[in-house]
Amino acid sequence: MNGTKPSGGKGRVKAEPAIRLERVDKAYGEKPVLRDFSLAINAGEFVTAIGSSGCGKTTVLKLINGLLKPDAGKVFIQGKDIAGQDRDRLRRRMGYAIQGVGLFPHRKVRDNITYVPELNKVPREERRRAAAELAELVRLDRELLDRYPHELSGGQRQRVGLARALAAKPEIVLMDEPFGAVDDITRKSLQEEIKGIHRRTGVTIFFITHDISEALSLGTRVLVMDQGVIHQFDTPRELRRRPATAFTAELVGGAGKAI
Repeated sequence: MNGTKPSGGKGRVKAEPAIRLERVDKAYGEKPVLRDFSLAINAGEFVTAIGSSGCGKTTVLKLINGLLKPDAGKVFIQGKDIAGQDRDRLRRRMGYAIQGVGLFPHRKVRDNITYVPELNKVPREERRRAAAELAELVRLDRELLDRYPHELSGGQRQRVGLARALAAKPEIVLMDEPFGAVDDITRKSLQEEIKGIHRRTGVTIFFITHDISEALSLGTRVLVMDQGVIHQFDTPRELRRRPATAFTAELVGGAGKAI
């Protein structure tokens, strides 16, 4: 695969999706989670994933960054099959943010932010500059860089998690319920921050949520799943105007609720 292919237009090529799952099967023991699952996310998209609990959203995320291997089918990142790639190196090229953040309690905030660049042997002074720049990007006071995670509020810790996810200048950021553990006011502020970061950086984001309003507000496209099946993958506007299934219609009709 050469990463590009003719699009039908004269002299034009169609870029390979940033993320592509091709006919993937995945089961946990005897329980199938995904069957013949295919998905393509273009570079620069902000895709939110919504669906019933246990529908396979987090499984998709873990397949993308190599934490899980498909039982059948293939996963491509920027046109390359990840099956033969070093999984640690693959994950270091991606940003990853989760609910509860998962910061190292014994490390100062600046060292938490620059953990992956440190693993990649980026010089110390360059890491310090990056931490200051990232703090500004996520609107975290620089004076907090020398504190420890336990000295921060929940919203501040979540901003540190965002900064850490962006520290290696990834082209892809994966987010699993990143704002689920903060209060509503902080959550709305963080939603605005991540939308602004997406506009400024053009990074590709795959964002899992249980909040349909959050999914519709943030996503350039929304992935609606149930029992390992895609019910619709479309813009928020189209989901509202033309839901493809009864499940999607019920979900969108309950916007404002978490599932």
